[in-house]
Amino acid sequence: MLVFRGLLVLTLAFAGLGAAVPAGAEGPVPLGRTSLRAADPSVIRVGGTYISAQSAGGGIHVRQASSPDGLASAASRQVWSDTATWVRSGHRRSCRTAAGTTSTSPPDAVPPTACT
Repeated sequence: MLVFRGLLVLTLAFAGLGAAVPAGAEGPVPLGRTSLRAADPSVIRVGGTYISAQSAGGGIHVRQASSPDGLASAASRQVWSDTATWVRSGHRRSCRTAAGTTSTSPPDAVPPTACT
């Protein structure tokens, strides 16, 4: 999960969605819920903006809104894609979040449409 969050921060920086957070702006964050319906959403707060990232349609999509409740209705933007976003390892499926693409998919790759 730590690797995914690190990639999320890098992805957001390259996508131009992240904003500088003033020193001392971090504080206790109230618990909340979002109405996003997905298997693997990740939500972070950058200043006063909430940003979600999730896999969909063979890639990673991000949304931004001023509140967690607004994320589900915000337009998503694909910021990364690959031919096999999800891969099977034994009896588990994992989201592949490595930067870049490979020339061939692993032999046990699950088609992206099967995991969205």
